[in-house]
Amino acid sequence: LRVVHRPLMDLLDQKFFISIPYQECKLRRSTRNYTVPDPPGLFDAHVWPMYLKNRAQMNVLDANIVHLDGRSSRESLFTEVFNAVQERLNTLL
Repeated sequence: LRVVHRPLMDLLDQKFFISIPYQECKLRRSTRNYTVPDPPGLFDAHVWPMYLKNRAQMNVLDANIVHLDGRSSRESLFTEVFNAVQERLNTLL
């Protein structure tokens, strides 16, 4: 199973990956409210292993990925990405 689609990665000027520790991710996932809840064991059997696989593949495919701390606030993450995109645009103008 290929998680990262290389042709898509090649089209992106900037790439960001939000990293989060296992315990924090599991806690957030367990507190989400969906019509159909996750079956028991889904996180450990599928969700977390796919996150790790995706992160590893992206690191192998492209060293130019900016890793963001998923424990930061949404506002902080938005600001960091916004500023990086703005800086990139300024270099193109």
